[in-house]
Amino acid sequence: MHDIDKEKILARYAGRIEEFGHGAAALGEPKHRQAFYFDILRQVDGLQPTDSLVDIGCGYGDFFDFLRKSGWRGAYTGIDINPQLIEEGRRAYPEAELAVVDIQAEPLDRVWDWCFCCQALTSTTEAVAYIDHFESMVQIMWGLCRKGLVFNLLSPLADYTHPVHARPPFAEVLQVLNKLTNRFTVRHDYMPYEYAIYAYKDNAVDRSNFIFEAQEERFRELTGRWRGLGR
Repeated sequence: MHDIDKEKILARYAGRIEEFGHGAAALGEPKHRQAFYFDILRQVDGLQPTDSLVDIGCGYGDFFDFLRKSGWRGAYTGIDINPQLIEEGRRAYPEAELAVVDIQAEPLDRVWDWCFCCQALTSTTEAVAYIDHFESMVQIMWGLCRKGLVFNLLSPLADYTHPVHARPPFAEVLQVLNKLTNRFTVRHDYMPYEYAIYAYKDNAVDRSNFIFEAQEERFRELTGRWRGLGR
């Protein structure tokens, strides 16, 4: 991230921490809404209890705590550009791996099963066009995962906005996404002003049935159960 935009974001969070103290309010979110966001993201198809994941823009690492209490047991790495949030997160979750890294400036040399990004792609940018920043981030995060990338964005369908919010057109978002995969889910059914995307690495197609190969077992099971064809 360009220094101009990074400084603006860090200043915004520092101001919230000074006003509200550490907690969900410092992240710009009502505390009761975090679990709802996290639950939507974890509904990605194929997430296993022992899968590893990297959480980009992790804040305090609250997603780690949510997943642990939901039965997930995999390896977790939380990444954020804000040292204040990471320092507090390490106190709150000493068993979580949390690090201060700008992934656009400091490439990570590891790969996880999944890459998650909750609310970290919602800020406007000044130094570069937002969609260029978005594409850079998505391409980097895509390289960090084996199974898929999960993130959320603010919807352009909202009837209000704020100068700090980025609401890119769907067409521009999908154009970026289509460069990576043609197997993805867009979820715009849980809030009117934001949405989630699940993008999958396994996008091979079974030409005989013309479905994604990742759905082959489910396809055969459902067909067999209904038609009595077996497997």
